[in-house]
Amino acid sequence: MLLILVGLAFKIAAFPAQIWAPDVYQGSPTPATAFLAVGSKAAGFVLLLRVLFTAVPDVAVHWNKVLIAVSMVTILYGNLCAIPQRNLKRILGYSSISNAGYMLMGIAAWREAGQSAVLYYLTGYMFTVLAAFMVICLVMRHLDTEDIEGLAGLNQRSPLLAATLTLSMVSLGGIPPLAGFFGKFLLLKSVVEQGAAEPLYYWLVGVALFGVIVSLYYYFGVVRAIYWSKDASDLSPIRVSLPARAPCMPVSPECFISDCSPIRSLISLPARSAFLL
Repeated sequence: MLLILVGLAFKIAAFPAQIWAPDVYQGSPTPATAFLAVGSKAAGFVLLLRVLFTAVPDVAVHWNKVLIAVSMVTILYGNLCAIPQRNLKRILGYSSISNAGYMLMGIAAWREAGQSAVLYYLTGYMFTVLAAFMVICLVMRHLDTEDIEGLAGLNQRSPLLAATLTLSMVSLGGIPPLAGFFGKFLLLKSVVEQGAAEPLYYWLVGVALFGVIVSLYYYFGVVRAIYWSKDASDLSPIRVSLPARAPCMPVSPECFISDCSPIRSLISLPARSAFLL
């Protein structure tokens, strides 16, 4: 069981097998990084839910304290290590680690509400990260750097790409009314409901809230570079083809699932059939 959990931790970039993520995100081509950020993490969490809640639930129920500890360390590691980073893809690598920690909260809650919250959060996370990497792919091919400074003046070069990347960062930061806020809210709610039975859950909530506050620093650092940086060396327009514009429309994909109540009910019903069967 321990080896299975460690293998799945590597898959989802969670402690103690999370160190690979930032280096791989930075070194890989952007489309490959986007696939790792979305496909690999989604498959890993679906498999983790299947193993813990379907295959060996009687054994796995005794591992909740381990999952709580892993979730806390993963959240702290991802958020604190992202603070000094300047490479945009590396920031998203550490963000991937911290978001794995948030989703582990729903698994550690050991309730159906936790499972539904994980799937809701995972769905919003996939759309948000795909939007972010699409913008990075379109913008960075016009630059010689992947640093945040390369985004300077993006709001003048392409307001559509600037708005899309801003929405992605705001959603990842957990700001309402986007999906990231509601996903974190549902995860925290599922953990708080378990606090009366196990006080350690309250510590998990505190660590998660601390991680959210810390994450605002580096997420909004990206937004600041887009709109308020004065270091822009090139303000030539970035032309975006029509197929690339479709997912960048003002109503971005992450906004579609920000209406919490109907989407949560839709996800909670088929969660076990669509994702776990």
